[in-house]
Amino acid sequence: MIQNPLKLQTYNDGLVDIYEAVSPRKIAVAPKIKLRFEDRTIGVTRHYAAQQANAKIAHVLRCPRIKTVSTQDIAVLAGHQYNITFIQYPKDVTPLSMDLTLEEVRGNYAADN
Repeated sequence: MIQNPLKLQTYNDGLVDIYEAVSPRKIAVAPKIKLRFEDRTIGVTRHYAAQQANAKIAHVLRCPRIKTVSTQDIAVLAGHQYNITFIQYPKDVTPLSMDLTLEEVRGNYAADN
């Protein structure tokens, strides 16, 4: 059986900060992790599925796979806050990666001092 070679993944588009949401509308003072990412195209299927769910996808970021990142965390990219609504783990790339689907936060979280 012929297997497709794994795609070599790069993360050259920037850095995203991942914050833990410590309580409703509050995030930790410092990010729990900073991740390099590749900005992915939001496909037509994903776009229309989000519209049906009354969601507006702002970004899909491919990052190195980190198991401590969850949909309870908040991503901060270029000063804007985003909910992580979905995490996927593609199998056809190396190194191991994850795709974070981001939706812009309505009303920013405050830092928990």
